[in-house]
This record gives sequence, structure tokens and C-alpha cells, in this order.
Amino acid sequence: MVFAASLIVVIVINTNYIIDQSYTSQDLRYDLNYSIYSASLITENGDAEGLLNFLKKNSFGLNFLFIKNGVVVEKNPPSFFKDSKSLYVNPLSAENHPYYSFSDFNSLSNLLGDEELALPRGVLEISSGGWIKKDGSEHPTDFIETSNGSRVYIISSSPFEEDGFFVNSLGGGLIVGVVAIIIFILAIYYYIRVRLRPIKLMKNRILSLQKGDLDSKIQILGNDELAEVSVTFNKLISEIKKLIEQKHRVLLDVSHELKTPLTRMLLMVEMSPGMKNKESFRQEINFLNDLVSNLLLSDKLQIPYDSLDLEKVDFLKLIKEVISYFTIEEQESICLKNEASTKNMFVDKIKTIVAIKNVLQNAVKYGKTQKGIDVVVSDDGINILTTIRDYGAGITNKDTSKIFDAFFRSKKTAKASGLGLGLAISKKIIESHCGTLKLNTNIDVGAEFIIALPIKNDAQKKFK
Repeated sequence: MVFAASLIVVIVINTNYIIDQSYTSQDLRYDLNYSIYSASLITENGDAEGLLNFLKKNSFGLNFLFIKNGVVVEKNPPSFFKDSKSLYVNPLSAENHPYYSFSDFNSLSNLLGDEELALPRGVLEISSGGWIKKDGSEHPTDFIETSNGSRVYIISSSPFEEDGFFVNSLGGGLIVGVVAIIIFILAIYYYIRVRLRPIKLMKNRILSLQKGDLDSKIQILGNDELAEVSVTFNKLISEIKKLIEQKHRVLLDVSHELKTPLTRMLLMVEMSPGMKNKESFRQEINFLNDLVSNLLLSDKLQIPYDSLDLEKVDFLKLIKEVISYFTIEEQESICLKNEASTKNMFVDKIKTIVAIKNVLQNAVKYGKTQKGIDVVVSDDGINILTTIRDYGAGITNKDTSKIFDAFFRSKKTAKASGLGLGLAISKKIIESHCGTLKLNTNIDVGAEFIIALPIKNDAQKKFK
């Protein structure tokens, strides 16, 4: 777009300049000729022969034809005038006469706005025009007619310059203009590329940050404002890394301090065979253990700088492994159906198992009926889809917008054990794989969750 606009501007300016230059140069030449002829005629008292002698003496390099009283007196040089003499002596009004006029003395004086201008004494007419040769070329010509019967044609050896000069100059000018535009655009492109390189480096650094890279730094280029921003950005990333490490260290310390007494309590319960409500104590201790573990996992998944440990897995086997973690009774209520044409994919196996298990566990816990739980594995060419459908009480419209929030518990399930972290953790794990976890609200009975994980081939082992 910029190139086209620039080219049009150059063409217009260049064309205007060349036209002006072409016609101005010829106008100056014609005016000069008039001045020379007039001065000479005045000096020679209107004698055409004196004019010719003047032209010969001063070597102007012009061709001239001298006719007096209807007779061709001189052709200089003869090689230029190859037509018959009878053609030259014809009246100017004759159709086949080689001379034509486009500017006479009267028109010139009117153009200059001085009607009092007069021809030199003894001169009947002075005009400018063209001389058409046999080969079709047209040459600038000045015509002078005197009162003593003399007619003089003074002809340039070079043809008119409008076409040749104009076309050649225009072509050369266009080439120069186009080259200038290309150089200008390349210079602007290089300048912009250099100026924007720090921004590109910052963009790449932000993308790396999203993928878990907290160690690399932005290369500092120059000492301008963008360089200052890069330095500040590097410092900010370092501070973020320190805060994340401190937070994670605190959580690890807290979890250790909590899990140690819980482990001791569980050991004491197991070693007390006659203890009343032993199973109840065991469940409460396990609940607290799960609470601490889920809090740690949830915090880790909230950090957008966590990388995945990807490996190639048979996805159907992975689903079967998830189902194997449930009790025999629960497994019997789960109906697995495989409709996928894709078998293998790259995922973080442990985290994917946790994500799918949490969704399936919700279905078993809150939606178990005589119809059981349907698990369907399929693909759409881009993603492997895992649909988990139960036929329980379902999820109210009010709860659908909050179902993936951490610690959210529906009123229907408030009395059941759990922390409300399962779906939130699953969603974060799936999204870290560039996938989606959605609730299908277009069903009448129960709840349906759809897990979509992108398919990757051997050349795409890393999602980053």
C-alpha cells in the first residue's frame, strides 16, 4: 500500500517535471531562434541572404532551404532535402508541403500581451512549425518570408523531442523513482525492525514465562526507554520467582508439620485393635490428609509457570487405569465405550489421571443411580474427547457458573464429604494441556462433563 502510493506520487511529480522540462527547453530554443533571426534581419535590413551568411558564419549546425522568387537557390546540406524542388516552391497552403506552422509572429505577440510588437523592416512573416521528412520524422523549423520574394526555412537536424525525450526521460525517471522508493522502504523497514526488536524480545520472554521459564532474561539492547523497560521487566520476573519459591516453601513446611501428626494419629489408630469408632477416626484422618494434599496440588496448579512432564500414552489404557482406582462395586456401575480412532497421545500421565479421576469420582459420588455412569472416549480429529455422564440429580442452573470454582459446594451435596476442589483441580490440569473441561447443560437428567485434550504426534511432544 505504501509502495503503491509512493510510486503514484513519484510518477505524477516526475511526469510533470519532465513535461515542463521538455516543453520549456523547446520554448527557450524557439525564443532564442526568434531573437537571433530578428537581430540578424534588423542588422541586414531584411536581407534573407545576409541571414544565411550569418548562420553559416556562426556555425549553428542548422539545415536551411533558401527560395527566392519561386526558385530554390540553396539547400544546405543537399542530403537533408531529398524531395523534388517543385515540392518546396509550392505555396505553404499546398497539402503536400513539408512545412506546417503552429506559431506565427502575431500569435506570439498576442501570447506575450504586447500587440505593439512589429516585424523587422522588410520582413513579411516569421513563424515556427515543423518539417516533415520522407521517413516521417518531424523537425523543429523556423520560417522567414521577406518583402523581396525570399523564403527561408531553418530546420533543426534533430527531430522533435516531445516523444523521444519525454519517453526516455520518463522511463529513466521512473526507474530512479522506483529505486528510491525501494531504498526508502527498506530503510524504514530496517529502522522499524531495529526499534521494535526489544518489544519482540519482551513478547518472547512473556511467552516463555507462561510456559514456566523463570530463569532466562531479556537481552538489553541500547540505553533508551525500551532498554529501561527490559531491565525493569527482568527485575520483576526475579521478584516473582522469589515470591513463588517462598510461598511454595511455606506451604511445604506447613504441610509437613500437618502431615506428620496425622501420620502418627493414623498409626496409633491402626495399632489400637480394641478402639471404638476406629473406622470413623480413620476416615477423618484420611480426610485431613487429602485436604492437605489437595491444597498443595491446587496451589501448584494455580501457578502458571508450571511445566508438564509429557509422555506418550495409550489413552484408552489410561482411562481403564483411572477406573481401576475405584472399588469393585463402583467399577461395575461404570460403562466404558471407545469410539476414538486415535490411540496414542502425549500428556502428563499422573496429572491427567488425577484430572479424569476427580470428574469421574464426582459422578460416582453424586450421580450414581441404577443407570450407572457412562464414559465415552471419542475424537474429532483435533482433540480426544472423554464424556462422563451420570443420571443423578444434576446441577442447577444457578450452580453451573460456579461449578469449577475452588471450594464451591452445592447445597445438594453440602452434607457429602469433600472440599470442593476436585473439579477446580481437574480444570487447571486440563487447561495446562491446552485442553478444555466443560459442563454440558443441554441435558434433561443428570450431569455431563466433556474433557477435550489436543492430539499431538511424535514431532509435537511438547505443548509449550
